[in-house]
Amino acid sequence: MNFKSIKNYLQCVIIICFCSLENDLKALNQTNQLYCDHCNESIEDYYINYDNKTYHKSCYEEHIQLRCDHCNDPIDGTYNIEKNKNYHKSCFTNNILDRCDACGEPINSDYIVDYYGNKYHQYHTKRFSTCESCSRLICKRITNGGISISGNRKICNMCRKDVVTDKINLNEISEKVRRRLIKLGMNNIPRNIPIILVDDRNTLNKLSNMKLGENINGYTRYEYEKLGSRIISKKYQIYVLSNLHKIIFEAVLAHELMHVYLFQNNLFPDSDIREGFCNLGPKIIYENYDNEIAQSKLHAMFNDDDPDYGLGFQKMNIRLQREGWSNLLQYVNKQ
Repeated sequence: MNFKSIKNYLQCVIIICFCSLENDLKALNQTNQLYCDHCNESIEDYYINYDNKTYHKSCYEEHIQLRCDHCNDPIDGTYNIEKNKNYHKSCFTNNILDRCDACGEPINSDYIVDYYGNKYHQYHTKRFSTCESCSRLICKRITNGGISISGNRKICNMCRKDVVTDKINLNEISEKVRRRLIKLGMNNIPRNIPIILVDDRNTLNKLSNMKLGENINGYTRYEYEKLGSRIISKKYQIYVLSNLHKIIFEAVLAHELMHVYLFQNNLFPDSDIREGFCNLGPKIIYENYDNEIAQSKLHAMFNDDDPDYGLGFQKMNIRLQREGWSNLLQYVNKQ
């Protein structure tokens, strides 16, 4: 989201001088007859002096006086200038200023523009929550409201119809993502890994036995049995937040299945390489969808400054673009 200040605009004041020939004639002789700078006719009565020029009152009002570019009525006193156009203050406020997509009122203070082009007063963020899927402000005018899922989790009604719940065939989604990774060279990812939905991030953090953060969406548990120094069996369970948008759910699964790939190959690189590599999974999922949610998530990934999930991902993506998947997998295998 972008924080912006209200558009700068000039407030100007028209200063005109209403004069009377009756008073001025005492200082004028016949050779100093006043002439209108618009029609060039002599001035015999009241006149207006504006910008060092003299006009009949009617010539000034009909041809010289500023007019509002919205209502076309004459402008007296203070007015606003926007993009070289002039407006009455009321016309500018009520008709030219952008209106808040949350409350409908003119935006005359700091405001936010989200990825979808919605503009709203900054103070609305203290009243309304944002959708954890699309990051829109959850309110009647923008998303038709939304619901609370668990704890601080909120989802808007625009995304609600596309969330993944326990009624969805999770194995089918997992197999779809697994096949996509296999095509890239990650051949030994097991099939039918159990996927367990959880309602809140506190549960994910407890399952991991570590603080993975408030933005965690998934976690992979890896267990193995050894005979002497040799690993004889491996077991995986993937935990994912329930009620994620289906595109985000696929992206989370791709990330976790790439962790499985690393475990399967006994690869334990440094955290920036590990998480950066696994975050290439969400990237390929989002790139497969041509919609605003996927594009907004990609945008966020490339602008994330987290040392592992952001900067680590960007470093791995540069290597991917330069060397391709085959060489990237070889690089990871050597870490």
